[in-house]
Amino acid sequence: MNINILQPKTSADLNKYWYLRWQLLRKPWHQPQGTEIGKFENNAIKVMAKDKERIIGVGRIHKKENNIWQIRYMAVLPEYQGKQVGRKILFKLEDLAQKHNAKEILLESRETAVGFYKKNGYEIESEGKILFGSIKHFIMKKILVKERI
Repeated sequence: MNINILQPKTSADLNKYWYLRWQLLRKPWHQPQGTEIGKFENNAIKVMAKDKERIIGVGRIHKKENNIWQIRYMAVLPEYQGKQVGRKILFKLEDLAQKHNAKEILLESRETAVGFYKKNGYEIESEGKILFGSIKHFIMKKILVKERI
């Protein structure tokens, strides 16, 4: 398995990116296509994981305020979970944020993904919203740069 993490460049890759995001994060809850596109897309940096030509995972990050960035819409095909694909996407997003002077990253994790984020240095800040009436979320944070006193 040769996994590459890259940004979608062509309209074909972007369409596949959107479709996978919808397929994994919206379709199981009967949400229509289009709901996978968030309000900060124009300012977000999107990445995707590819196994050869197949898109197998997605994620994005955007600047929230000052040096705080937010990860959203991370997902990996079930047959690729547990194979470091999510970790590679996460580290690429963190690296991209750091190149823009991010000091902290926030995210809203589904309850089922909290363990994954904890293993990668994130801590629960508080309980988040419940999406689609059933998906419990937690607000999590990772400090990238500690402030000197």
